[in-house]
Amino acid sequence: MAIMADNWLIEEVADLFDNGISNSVDPRIRINERENYFEKTKLARGAVQIEALFSLLLNIVLRESIVVDDGYAFGWSNTAELNKSLIPLQSLANDGVIDVRNFRDEWDRLDAIRPKIIDELCVTDDLRSITRANIEEYELHKRNADSYMSICLIGGAGMLARSSLLKTNYVGHPHRQALFQEAGLYSAKPDAVRDVIEDIDQVRSSLIQFSTASMRGNQLKINAPAIAIEIIQDSNSVEDIFRVALEYRSKYRRLRDWLSNYQEALDNGDLSTSVRMRTFLKSYLSDAQIDLDLADDSSTSISVSAAWFQFPVSTKPLKRIRSSFGLRSDFSRLLLKGKGEHALRKLLELFDEAGTALGQDVEASVINILKP
Repeated sequence: MAIMADNWLIEEVADLFDNGISNSVDPRIRINERENYFEKTKLARGAVQIEALFSLLLNIVLRESIVVDDGYAFGWSNTAELNKSLIPLQSLANDGVIDVRNFRDEWDRLDAIRPKIIDELCVTDDLRSITRANIEEYELHKRNADSYMSICLIGGAGMLARSSLLKTNYVGHPHRQALFQEAGLYSAKPDAVRDVIEDIDQVRSSLIQFSTASMRGNQLKINAPAIAIEIIQDSNSVEDIFRVALEYRSKYRRLRDWLSNYQEALDNGDLSTSVRMRTFLKSYLSDAQIDLDLADDSSTSISVSAAWFQFPVSTKPLKRIRSSFGLRSDFSRLLLKGKGEHALRKLLELFDEAGTALGQDVEASVINILKP
């Protein structure tokens, strides 16, 4: 179960580990298709770095491999060789988990696919205009009229073309992902990891509602992957993060194998297998919701800490969830995690930005872009 990824995504994370949380500001594309225009808003780059880190950690643990283009891998691999915090990242590349591939022999096929994707992304007149200007300027002078728009839109289309050749899904840099979402461009290819995580996150979100009124008032609602939360919670320093990620990759091998089989069934149109596997997950989530039903007061109710938020549940149902085994135990680990605000603050602490003006600015930006 491979996924195509940006070198830019990994570069963003490598820069975070090499230079710390950035105090610069990035643009981000927002599209108003109804009014036929796009604009660039301002966003703390530190928040973009954290978005990228969360995405990379999730995919390291749950994907069999992450494919990148070898033509641009030097941007992060050179940093990884020199920074001890990133040694595990280089190990993933050496082991082929980060699969650095040569696409130079595929340029003709990529050139045949890319224009259609560019056309689908250009949903407003000014997007078409700036893209046309970028293409013409590059053809004439080997430079761009607007480098940011080129790397997001034209570069993003190129990555989508590569994933199309590989017949796999694609995870891009947060700026590219934001553009795709704004343009309403979604992969038609089913993604087992995305679908399963979304199903679990829906129930995770419902658990937040079990918080007390006072905790709800102070709770920051952000969508951070449960696996990224676990990794950060288990890390005592920046140097620990990717080492712990490798441990979780091993810990979740059973789930990753199951997801790979599920993806294979989806890819092959094996309706019987894919429905059976999806039903297994839905059955678990249904049982978990029943077990955590607050209306059931048949046993003593206590306040149980799940990750870092508390909610009152009866003791017996929680024990049933925590004592589940096999894949259900893996689902349970992901289910009983909060929404991420504690992990965010710990991450800022690990980078020595807890309580600083920069840390507060980045925290506010992360809340804004990762809100449910």
